[in-house]
Amino acid sequence: MKRDELNLAKIGRPHGIHGWVRVFPHNPASTLADKLTSVRLVFEDGAERSMQVAGWRETATSWLMKFESIDDRDQAATLTHADLYVPWGLLEPLEDDQFYYEEVLGWQVVDETGCEIGRIASVFVTSTDVFEVVGPRGRYLIPAVDEFVDALDAHACVLRVKNLADELRDD
Repeated sequence: MKRDELNLAKIGRPHGIHGWVRVFPHNPASTLADKLTSVRLVFEDGAERSMQVAGWRETATSWLMKFESIDDRDQAATLTHADLYVPWGLLEPLEDDQFYYEEVLGWQVVDETGCEIGRIASVFVTSTDVFEVVGPRGRYLIPAVDEFVDALDAHACVLRVKNLADELRDD
């Protein structure tokens, strides 16, 4: 992944016979579809393809999207399972103490004493979001709440945690 792009969504199956596909944004509340004119698709085999968005509409569970030069169901099927990337510049700027989850992937995680716990491998978006941290001490699932998150240092790309207990290990 290029760090100047955000993995916004996953392409699903074709919809209808005119080249439309279902698109599942990683953030169901995202309003970025209105701003999309050009996107980059990355396929499971690593191949990439730039696409122009010809149209879109929202459904209850996904977006329906039409790309230029994709005119039938068979062509649309070739896009299934691709990741859809957009430039970070399309996103709204955040306050200093806020971040987009994809920004923290790969950040170093340390405890109160500065000892490395590992790196953020993923973020599970639930009612209480959870950082998956993998490192030499094992795999931890750390809730993104004040009880466990001491500080975020965006300049150093470090998450400092506190109250790290064995109960948070997931080995």
